[in-house]
Amino acid sequence: MAEANEVEIRDLMNASLHKSICERAIRLLDQESPSLNHYRLVERLMRIAIALAGLGGTRAPRVKIHKRPPENGSGVLPEIISVDLADLLASRAAESVPGALRGEPEALRDLVRVGSHLLETEEIQLG
Repeated sequence: MAEANEVEIRDLMNASLHKSICERAIRLLDQESPSLNHYRLVERLMRIAIALAGLGGTRAPRVKIHKRPPENGSGVLPEIISVDLADLLASRAAESVPGALRGEPEALRDLVRVGSHLLETEEIQLG
C-alpha cells in the first residue's frame, strides 16, 4: 500500500471521532431518565461534531496539554500546548492507524475506543 497522506489520516480520525461522538451520545440518552446534564453533554458533543466537520465557522476542536516543567527548573511553570483533537487521536492510537487505513475492523474499533476515551477524559476547547 502506498504511503497514506495527511488528508486520508485526518479524514479517518474525523470519521472515528464522529462515530465516538454518536456512541457516547446514544449511551447518554439511552438511560432510564436522562437528566438535564445529559442533554447538555449531548449538545456539547454535537458542537464538537459540527466543528470536526468544519461547519459553523468554528475552528477544529483542540485539547490543552499541560507539559511538566524540567525537573531541574525550579520555579518554572508548566508549558501548555494546544493540540488538534484529531491529531491527538492519531498520536494516541498510532499503532492502529495503518490497519485502520487498510479497513481492518479491529483497528477501526480501536480508533473509536480511543476517541471515546478522549471525549470522556480531555477538556476539549471549541472556537
